[in-house]
Amino acid sequence: EDDPAELKATVSCPPARPYTCFIDGVQCSTRCTLGKGNIEVRGGGELRLRVEGRSGGVVELRVRAEALRRAEGGDLDWVLLARLDELFELVERKRG
Repeated sequence: EDDPAELKATVSCPPARPYTCFIDGVQCSTRCTLGKGNIEVRGGGELRLRVEGRSGGVVELRVRAEALRRAEGGDLDWVLLARLDELFELVERKRG
C-alpha cells in the first residue's frame, strides 16, 4: 500500500458551505489533511482536485457543471446513482 503521506492534494472550491464539504471528502478519500500539511485549499469558482504522488504522478479532476447543478437543485438521487464520469471530468493524468 502506498504511504498516503507521499500524496499532496490541492483543492479549489468556493469559500462557502456546502462547497467546502468537498474538502472534507478529499481529506477522507486521500488521507491528505490540513493537520499533516499535505493538502492546500484555494478559493475558486469550481470544484477541482489535483493529487500528486511523490513519484511525479498527477491526477486532476473537476466536478462537472451538470453534477453540481443537480446537487444544488436537490436532485440527490441522480447524484448518488450517477457514474463517476458523469460526476467528474478527468482534466489531467500523468504517470510518474
